[in-house]
Amino acid sequence: MQFFIGKTLFKKSILGGIFFLLVIIPLSLYLFGFEPKGRAELNQKPDYTVELREEGFYPQELTIQKGQTVGFITKKNKEFWPASNIHPSHTIYSEFDSGEPVEPQESWSFQFDKVGTWKYHNHLASYYTGTIIVFDEKGTAITYNCNEEDNSSDWSKRQCKEDTILRVLTEQGVGTAFDVLEDFYTTDPDFAADCHGYTHLIGEEAYALYAEGKEIVLGASTSFCGYGFYHGFMETLVFTKGDIKEAREFCAYVDNQLSKQSAGASNACYHGIGHGTVDGSDPRAWGDAQSVIQPGLEMCELIGANEFQKYLCGSGVFNSLAIMYVGGQYKLSFDRQDPYATCRTQEEPYFQKSCYEEMNTLVLSVADFEFQEAVLLVESISDDYYAQRAMEGLASYAASFRSARPTENTDLVLTCRSLSDRLHMICITGFVGGLLEFGPPGYQYVPALEFCGLNIFTEEEQHACYKTALGHTSHLFPEEKYQEVCTLVEQQYKKLCP
Repeated sequence: MQFFIGKTLFKKSILGGIFFLLVIIPLSLYLFGFEPKGRAELNQKPDYTVELREEGFYPQELTIQKGQTVGFITKKNKEFWPASNIHPSHTIYSEFDSGEPVEPQESWSFQFDKVGTWKYHNHLASYYTGTIIVFDEKGTAITYNCNEEDNSSDWSKRQCKEDTILRVLTEQGVGTAFDVLEDFYTTDPDFAADCHGYTHLIGEEAYALYAEGKEIVLGASTSFCGYGFYHGFMETLVFTKGDIKEAREFCAYVDNQLSKQSAGASNACYHGIGHGTVDGSDPRAWGDAQSVIQPGLEMCELIGANEFQKYLCGSGVFNSLAIMYVGGQYKLSFDRQDPYATCRTQEEPYFQKSCYEEMNTLVLSVADFEFQEAVLLVESISDDYYAQRAMEGLASYAASFRSARPTENTDLVLTCRSLSDRLHMICITGFVGGLLEFGPPGYQYVPALEFCGLNIFTEEEQHACYKTALGHTSHLFPEEKYQEVCTLVEQQYKKLCP
């Protein structure tokens, strides 16, 4: 079965690009602690200096000539990490990245050899932003071009897209900004690689508007690209305010606006709180996993009105921890034969559940992203319930880097069948959930329904596949859109639509 997106037949792998953002880029650049780039000689005095102060980078905007060097220091008595946008992949000007935290008493310098307008942030607190404008010898700067048909450089197109999305957000609101993002995703095959980062950025900027008392109208589109909007929004709220009451109120605001359009949005809101708290963890806690996550777990206990909300918040905590485990710069050690060890040490069942589900990044990394090897680590979990939660999380995350072409995932189905009865079916349904989470904006259901239409499935497997796909779709879209999706499935499975 094939589905159409606008006038374009959806055949290519839309998830391949997301893999580079969510797996390759973070795990090779951010996670593995690559060597710092662009560091000036220690005895070289920079031409300009930018300070990170309590209110942000100063000067907030700096104009220099090509070839000049800018030194970055902090007055906050706290480590910082200057890096090019987009957070967290730093892909627009990838060389402009300290590559590791800079100690408060130290500085980091970078020589700008590319003409352009370079926006950057503090990777450890991404709401701190700044801009470096680099002119050539004639005093001119580059005009960015979003046109995919000309020979403009990739970074020029990325910068143009970022500027366009943020301008539309400011002038026309969140919904229209996501319309622009969806258009870029559809017309640019490479855009998927940065999609989560762009949604993260929309969330950060939306919080700034929200903090000014401006109304933020939310829609189902805030679920696009792995709910990055809520990561950015809640991370910024937690960093800037640390206000539990405001965080809880915003999640209630999300639920009130979107309960009939995108029921999963409020869940992502609580996830974003936990994610943001750990992302901003005190570097002095690095080296001790429990010390790193403890502030986040305490925040979850305070902000969650019930165990389900605490579990959702905890999922953000352990999602960040799994990423940090893989990153050498966080000095966290783990047993490669027992990557779920941290989960067993959690006292509360709802945090254990979060942990088993979110260690997927670590487990797949340990298995060198070989799914058939990773599932063996899940099979080793003795408790059936937690083994099933781990499998669901692992299979879902696997969807972010596997092809969206249905026929290229038959091997995954065979791997799922090789598992014990307790994990076989949830392996398949977990993958379907991941296809929906990381699917193309506005059409997340397409790869999921195509996957469920494979002839390889048994009747029981196919029924479970469609039931999961349609159930998840009902949480992502308004009722009218959901009923439209239901018309795309074969007659015998339409009964799964309410």
